[in-house]
Amino acid sequence: MAFNEVPAGGVPVGTPQAAPPAGQGTNILAVIGLVAGILGLLTCWLTFVGVVLSAIGLVLAIIGKKNSAASGGAGVALGGMIISIVALLLSLAITACQVACTYGMKKAADQAKINNPDWEKATKDLDKEFKKAMDDAQKEAAKARDEAQKAAPKPDDTK
Repeated sequence: MAFNEVPAGGVPVGTPQAAPPAGQGTNILAVIGLVAGILGLLTCWLTFVGVVLSAIGLVLAIIGKKNSAASGGAGVALGGMIISIVALLLSLAITACQVACTYGMKKAADQAKINNPDWEKATKDLDKEFKKAMDDAQKEAAKARDEAQKAAPKPDDTK
């Protein structure tokens, strides 16, 4: 078959073929926004960490959504925005509860100190009793361990 002959398929041999259409790329900011949103969702129970990661994810997903017209990845950016918003709301709620509980515990401790003039003595007595109970428990555990070792069968040395 010669160089320019047309085979049975209809395309001459040696004729360059058009490349298949290139798939749309994914916007890297959209992907980073999605990942940051997921990390924000996973760390929402950590005070302020989930809030920061979710906010970063939301900002990057919004920027990625704006840039997605040119580079593709609008779905990834939208997913990043949705996950980041959910993570941000959840993180804010959990952080607010943690801050409120910490504040309430501090106020309760302060009030207990005011209402009980012997607060320092009571806490020292409580610490002393706790240490005594722990020492007693360790002694009992050691005694039980020693008794269990004595009662355990000895390995056979005649093998």
